[in-house]
Amino acid sequence: SWSAPWKSLSFAIQQLRPGDTLYAGDGVQQTAGDGDRSTMNLEYDMPNERMSSKAMPKALIAYPGANVLIGSNAYPSAYSIYVGSNSGNYGDSSNYWTLSKLNLTAGQDAADLGSGFRLIASRITAPKGNEPTGAISASGNDLFILGNEITNTGYPGTSKLYHPMYV
Repeated sequence: SWSAPWKSLSFAIQQLRPGDTLYAGDGVQQTAGDGDRSTMNLEYDMPNERMSSKAMPKALIAYPGANVLIGSNAYPSAYSIYVGSNSGNYGDSSNYWTLSKLNLTAGQDAADLGSGFRLIASRITAPKGNEPTGAISASGNDLFILGNEITNTGYPGTSKLYHPMYV
């Protein structure tokens, strides 16, 4: 609630149920590692019945006018938002999310997206990018990457296989 918000964005994400939308307020930051090479894991090790779906997507949206930061370029091989597969205890990787109006920064990939993702109006940086991937990397179907600002990706000497967007 507005009067008693969750203490961390990572904890709040884990409380979401299919179909939920989480609004992050001004000044919210998730810059510490959240495990498995990222600052924020979406649905990692979550039971299948709690994962988003095409019929019941989840959303993480910065409240209008809010400045929300996810990620840090302190981890050169880390993701800002990662949807990698679960550890084997539960189902597949995250799909069917909307991420909007966020500031995403990371060492390699600021956003790793799966099927059904919508990345909208976000600011994305990956100043240490240097692998055969991109600041935004995505695979799957039904992807919408709309109105984002991608700046400061890679550095002099970065591999020619690194891209601002790798879909």
